[in-house]
Amino acid sequence: MLKTPVRDSLGFTKNSRAKNQAQLSVEEAAGVWSASVTNYTHAGLCHTLESSGVYADPANWMRSRQALVLTSERLLLFNASSWSLEHVLALSELAELVLSSYCSTVVVLRMHRVPDMVLDLPSSTRARFIDELQFATNAVNERWGGSDFSGGLQVRQECEAITALFDQNRTKVGLLAWLEENVFLFLPYVSTAVLLVGDLFFFGQLDLRQHIRGNEWGWRSYYFALKSGPVRKLVWCKRPTDELGAGVVLLKDVSNVQPLDTPSGEICLIIDYKANGRDELLTLRAVSPKSREECCKGRHGPR
Repeated sequence: MLKTPVRDSLGFTKNSRAKNQAQLSVEEAAGVWSASVTNYTHAGLCHTLESSGVYADPANWMRSRQALVLTSERLLLFNASSWSLEHVLALSELAELVLSSYCSTVVVLRMHRVPDMVLDLPSSTRARFIDELQFATNAVNERWGGSDFSGGLQVRQECEAITALFDQNRTKVGLLAWLEENVFLFLPYVSTAVLLVGDLFFFGQLDLRQHIRGNEWGWRSYYFALKSGPVRKLVWCKRPTDELGAGVVLLKDVSNVQPLDTPSGEICLIIDYKANGRDELLTLRAVSPKSREECCKGRHGPR
């Protein structure tokens, strides 16, 4: 027996409180699609990037867990617990959806006159959401602009480790910096940040083995980037938005890169290189084999 998919999985149409706030038109009341989402930009993109308080924290689950309701004209976002209406977006405002190859659940909603919104849905739900949103947006465009405007909502797949985020004026104000699969940093855009400016083909967090004092050695965590361009180099900083690097190795000076797993299970990477005519050694530790592999592959990335 085949069952048709449930469109209103959250029961919005039976929730009088939510419907009273939504003020649906006759066309919208004909049917909706609903799903649970995490809205990392629940306080607005700029507040999320600028504020350090609990209110705007992307990880504040009391506020970021939301109920998404898609009508024929609008996208409505309610607080998941109280069903208070938090955001209302006209479908005509949507410009494109941005997906990353690093994650099968996150989607960036890019709009014409509204800051970007970053949502997280289960992968199967995200696929359905994109289909439903494309269908609804296409219908709105065709209704108001005729068949010449019925091309549908564009979906862009990005493979880079950095996803740009824009405000209502299309000014770059933030970044999603993907450390590895399904793990990202929410960062303000700093035009002079050593790691994030220009082309890069690896970005991640690695531990560097360093001399601490006396005969003591230990691990210190840094953010690393492999930069392309005229001078290809490995750069690292204590913080991802630092304007001065903590260290740099030119790739032309690297003679060997050797993956190494220690007896205790540490996932390491040994880099032999020359600096000022001397042989040097860089020992790095990755959080996962995948992260180490990406760093190794990045060494042979685009010039």
